[in-house]
This record gives sequence, structure tokens and C-alpha cells, in this order.
Amino acid sequence: MARVEVRHGGMTDPGAKKKPVREVVPEGKYSAMLHEVKSGATRSHMAKITCEFIVLGRVDEETGDVAKDDKFTSRRVFQDFILERNEEYADLSDRWRYELVMLLDATGCPYDDDGFDDNDLKGKAVLITVKHREGDKKDDDGNPLIFPNVTLIEDPEPVSEDDLV
Repeated sequence: MARVEVRHGGMTDPGAKKKPVREVVPEGKYSAMLHEVKSGATRSHMAKITCEFIVLGRVDEETGDVAKDDKFTSRRVFQDFILERNEEYADLSDRWRYELVMLLDATGCPYDDDGFDDNDLKGKAVLITVKHREGDKKDDDGNPLIFPNVTLIEDPEPVSEDDLV
């Protein structure tokens, strides 16, 4: 086997064995691109899609300007969308449908009662609002892990009523 050259520097430093903490994307509004959509299933075997959003920049709430030099630019935020109803959780099922319709409307993805083409989502620009939630697992210091959740998805260029014919 050949020797592999490593250019990290400090590979034998004791600090190299400590997992670095990566700061979670802060709560707020971001310009984002829907990069990837993957089909899957929840732990309870319900159909879902997982959307990967790439942050393009943080949106200033007052001016609406996008800070493209933000340190979270190019970071990824993932969000699951449940694709089926569960009568045991009727109120949650209504929420899941609402969230899916919000995603489809914000991206302009055509849909009907039977479904949509996930290829129509990829590459779409959207505005996302990120909120945090605590996970069940703990970090090395015993603190709950924090996850960013996409709670609102908007069309980045909404149509004004004045623009309508």
C-alpha cells in the first residue's frame, strides 16, 4: 500500500481527536435554493421526502436585503415533508399536508391530488424561515442537540395584487 499524503497539519496534535462543534444555522429568514429531494420513509414507515436547502444568504428583516457574505452562506438545511395521512394523528396530518402544499406553492411546482414531480422542485429559489428544535440525543457535554427546522417557505418574488390583471 502506498503512503497517503495528508495536508491537514497537526494530525498528531491531541486536539485533532476532539470532534469540533459546528454552529447551527441561526433562527431567521434566509434566501435559499432547493438543491436535492430524496424519497424515504419515517421511523414509523410513512412515506416522506427530505429536501436539502442551500443557504444563499441571510435576509435582513427590515430591508429585505440578502447578506451573501454571511458565514452561513452555502450551509445546508434539511427538512422532511410527510407524504401521507395518518388518522391516529389527524391534527398532525393536516399540518403535514399544509407544509407540503406550502413547499409546492412557494416553488411553483405543479401538483394535483395524486402527487407531483420532485424534479420540478430542484434548483428553485425560495425564502425559508428557520426555527430551532431540541433533539432527543445529547452532545459530548450532555446538552441536547439543536436542529434547524424550516417552518415557513415563501416565493422569493411574490406577486403583488397590483400586478394582477
